[in-house]
Amino acid sequence: MASAEQLKALLKSHMSGDDARFFSVAMQVAAHEAKLGHGKLAEELRALIDQAKTQGSVDALSCKAVPIARPRGELANLLEASFPKARLSDMVLDSLIELLHFIKPLIPMDQGEKDDNFYGEFFTIFEQLNLVTPLYNKVRNYITQKPFSTEKYPLNFENPNFLAGWAIKNEI
Repeated sequence: MASAEQLKALLKSHMSGDDARFFSVAMQVAAHEAKLGHGKLAEELRALIDQAKTQGSVDALSCKAVPIARPRGELANLLEASFPKARLSDMVLDSLIELLHFIKPLIPMDQGEKDDNFYGEFFTIFEQLNLVTPLYNKVRNYITQKPFSTEKYPLNFENPNFLAGWAIKNEI
């Protein structure tokens, strides 16, 4: 039987995804069983380890995706995952709204003298930018919404004594 330290090492190496360490400890367990005279068990363990190693090399050739958010094994020492603090709405939508507010004063107040070549393209661009405003409002409202709660107090306005206070005559 494997020692407690070997079992802990097996679990730690499995959790961290360190296959080399896992197989090394498993081979130590097989060698320990062979020393104790459990030859059949030791051979079975070695066969299972060899089979797992060959399957692992086939899996490595298939190039599984590496979870970047939670790296394991050697990759954990090389990578650190973090999430950006800037939101897409802050980067794109806010910039478009700022641009919209910047060019809004260029709209002529009177229809008198204006350059049709410039304002023909200007109004087309302004109308396209103005389509961002409803999207901006929806995103802003979604991001800043309060969490929904089902624990609400029902109000009954059909009861004329609702705001009159508590009366002893209402007690049963």
